[in-house]
Amino acid sequence: MLVNWAPIWKGAHVGGGVNGYLHHLGPALRAQGHEVTYIFGGLLYTDQPKGCFSRRHDDYHGIRVIEIINSPVLAPSASQFREPMAEVHSPELVDEFARLLGLIKPDLVHWHNIEGFSIGCVDACREIGAQVVYSLHNYHTLCSQVTLCQGNQTPCLDFKAGHACSTCIKAPDPFSEKARRIESYAADQNNTLNRLRSELQRNVSGLKHELSWPKRLVSASVNTYRNLRAIKHAEANPIALHAPGSPTATEEDLATSPSPNGSGLSLSLPVLSAEQIDHEYGQTAGHPLDNIPKRDPSSEKLLGAHARRRSAMIEMLNHCDSVLAVSDFVRLKYEAEGVAPERISTMRIGTSLADLRPPRRKNAPQTGPVRIVFLGYNHFNKGMPLLLAAMRGMSGEDLRRIGLSIYAPGVQTIGPRFRQLYPPLAELNIRDSYEPSELEHILTSHDVCYVGSSWWDPLPQTALESLVFGTPVLGAEAGGIPEAIHDGKNGFLFRANDPHSLRARLVDVIESFGTPSWPRQIDCPKTITEHAAELTRLYGRMITMPSEQALPGRDTDSGNTHKTDQTHTMRSRQREQATQK
Repeated sequence: MLVNWAPIWKGAHVGGGVNGYLHHLGPALRAQGHEVTYIFGGLLYTDQPKGCFSRRHDDYHGIRVIEIINSPVLAPSASQFREPMAEVHSPELVDEFARLLGLIKPDLVHWHNIEGFSIGCVDACREIGAQVVYSLHNYHTLCSQVTLCQGNQTPCLDFKAGHACSTCIKAPDPFSEKARRIESYAADQNNTLNRLRSELQRNVSGLKHELSWPKRLVSASVNTYRNLRAIKHAEANPIALHAPGSPTATEEDLATSPSPNGSGLSLSLPVLSAEQIDHEYGQTAGHPLDNIPKRDPSSEKLLGAHARRRSAMIEMLNHCDSVLAVSDFVRLKYEAEGVAPERISTMRIGTSLADLRPPRRKNAPQTGPVRIVFLGYNHFNKGMPLLLAAMRGMSGEDLRRIGLSIYAPGVQTIGPRFRQLYPPLAELNIRDSYEPSELEHILTSHDVCYVGSSWWDPLPQTALESLVFGTPVLGAEAGGIPEAIHDGKNGFLFRANDPHSLRARLVDVIESFGTPSWPRQIDCPKTITEHAAELTRLYGRMITMPSEQALPGRDTDSGNTHKTDQTHTMRSRQREQATQK
């Protein structure tokens, strides 16, 4: 059983990179011979019927798909942000989830997100004797709004025992959001009471309009009469029309007026130095980022709701049979926050593009401007403002050697500021979207892919997709990015959230373009098929040997270093007792 909050058939369009990954992983696991069920929830709400219940959707490539409706926990995470403890304890949701577990009887449940669900649902999996795997694709189990960033902008270095979280982001009231979704769903259905009432209201309004024809006739007659009177007045008193400007009959008419300071024409431009630009950026984004996993500082304050939620999530992860981190940084961060080292291991994910075995980039002559592309959402922490700050501080001579393309939903808010740099930028192309089918053309027609996350990005799919097509990456040294991008070999690295460092690396990109120092040691990432086979081996060990041997060890096949196996006799006994019950 795979668990996530978004519909699997929607892919990355709903649920971002994690759901895009599951969109391909599910069928790959099915092809390995598994019977796969996919459960999602936290999206749909209705008052007909009331209460938490589930419905089965059409199968997706042989995968059974079930949605939990009216979940007490809303998804995505921001919708539930103001009531974090619902993700810890939601009895009604647990009852419905446990009922499904009893029908499906899964051998293993693989959690990819707990958004839309609660810790009790994870506990219910263990109570029926199923093995439990939890994949850490993001920081949602630590941070209620996922990103470990204050206000989705400044990297969070201290959540102050959960009290900093209460004012972190603006989020809807969950009760009001549920009511809005109930109303929205009802309005989209045919022959529901709400829809029929809405149609009646529209019809009554239309009828009132039609019955008001005498009033409208009188009003139109009065306006026509006033217009006729105005025409007769204008005919009797013609108005002279004047051309703009002043006459040009004599030399005096063409004389220029002196400027107030007597120095002729004066032009003032708002020019800032690179230091001023960097300071301006830092006022919003905080300090440059060190890529060192650390535990949040302790506090003498009583734990706030978000801190109690975090503590419960860490305990939940320590009770899973296996916890998989998508990068070493994520693993070390969770170890620092209290996840037992023997419980967690690193397993990097694959990308479906690599399965296609696309043609790699040809070593064509590198001439003209270096073409840089950004792909992804225009969220502050994805690095668009950082790139803007870096480029604003560059010389016109350097900018003339860069062609920039941006493919980003939401780019409208920052696009005009980039347009101020063109010229001197050699090229500037801005689009607010792209389709997955366009990736090959986009990435092979550019020389560098910018992945400038200003936070600890676990392992962005864009970096892997770029490597598939042999395109070097200009990446921030944050989160899992430096584990995939190696400076000088398959890309360039700069200090995260630091405009000065990015500006210097952009100059390095320009100067190395077309020279032997250009990164060319680009290996294709792991395919989704290889990754599914790797998971299958892990699942097999867990099902056949649900004790110390089942935990991931050093998997030389996958090329990933995992933590050494340690015993879990107590957990095995608990599973045996649950099975007997």
